[in-house]
Amino acid sequence: MADYPAITVIVPVYQVAQYLEECVDSVLGQTFAEFELVLVDDGSTDGSGELCEHYAKLDHRVRTIHQPNRGLSAARNVGMEAARGAWILFLDADDTLHPHCLERLWSGALEVPEQVNIIAGSIELFGGRTDRVAFAVPDTGFHRLPLAHILLGALLPFPSSVPFVSTWGKLHRSSSLSRFRFPEGKTFEDLRSMPARALLSPSGWWVTSESLYRYRVGRPGSITTAATFARAYAEAEAWFILAKDLRKMFLETELRRALRPTQARTRLLARQALKQAHGLKDHLRALGLVLKSGLLEPGLGTSAHFAKALAILVAAAMERRRASARGS
Repeated sequence: MADYPAITVIVPVYQVAQYLEECVDSVLGQTFAEFELVLVDDGSTDGSGELCEHYAKLDHRVRTIHQPNRGLSAARNVGMEAARGAWILFLDADDTLHPHCLERLWSGALEVPEQVNIIAGSIELFGGRTDRVAFAVPDTGFHRLPLAHILLGALLPFPSSVPFVSTWGKLHRSSSLSRFRFPEGKTFEDLRSMPARALLSPSGWWVTSESLYRYRVGRPGSITTAATFARAYAEAEAWFILAKDLRKMFLETELRRALRPTQARTRLLARQALKQAHGLKDHLRALGLVLKSGLLEPGLGTSAHFAKALAILVAAAMERRRASARGS
């Protein structure tokens, strides 16, 4: 492998020993050889770290970085700092690449317009469901998608939004990532960072309808399947941030209208988080998100909304007192 490979593949690794071999083998089995694979072990305790070391000894193109658990964003950021490739591709440790993924994306890189910094293929879903999510472009070759199309694509329902929102499965020109970092300490980081990542390539993306990335859905214990208040709140907050950022970018009235489904989704998620809230602190956080997002229920004025919030807080406080009394 050259000192400066064509592509750096970055895989954040945390508690994924069950899936890691399938993931790494899909990279090492690529029909394109000029890559390096950076495995960032984020404090795993299930043997994932040892698997990383095994692969580093097995193939000279594999490098392993170990760090205390800091989360997915931090692992990606560390991988970017270590990357030596002209292009960077992010791969989640429970997903896989089609055998010709890097070869096809590299062929796109050889013909991509200089001002375009992101190259992507379509996605195949597997695991909990089997489906294919393709970019709406002609079946042959690569084609440029304008920025507005990409931003609007992020607002589509699942799974149609996946190719637009996701970080993984795309070639990012390394120079375009020099000042970009993922938000650390937050979940749903792909949603939170989507507008900023889209702007890394303001002239649009270079995409193909060919399926090149295999996305596993429904994995037990993954960030996006854990049914807790923290998960519900984090998802609602991420959609709120996405809608807020896109609203700043969409100056035209017709584009702003496209945000309405996203605002409705945020309203629904905020209410779901409120239903799962336990105790005063959770209620305050969920209500705070509703209030700052301005997602008032139809027909409710500001004073009525605050009255409803107060009633919920009083009820929560009374429930805490009753629970305390039962415990004593």
